Amino acid sequence: GQATSFVWAADNDTLFYVQEDPVTKRDFHLGRWTLSSGKHAWLLEEKDELYDLALTRSLDGAYVFCRSASKPTIT
Repeated sequence: GQATSFVWAADNDTLFYVQEDPVTKRDFHLGRWTLSSGKHAWLLEEKDELYDLALTRSLDGAYVFCRSASKPTIT
């Protein structure tokens, strides 16, 4: 799947991103890529199919937040 949101950490060397599932298009993987080392790591997988992950940054840029929220459902 492709990455759907990106946020640089305050160190300007670490990129956090959320990746979608290629079939369901649900944003479910949180990854980290470090520019200086080229290293990649998966940090979190949202296993509940009703929830998506999203990234935001604090107003002062000091913190990166990953939230998990449920999609609206129609019954």
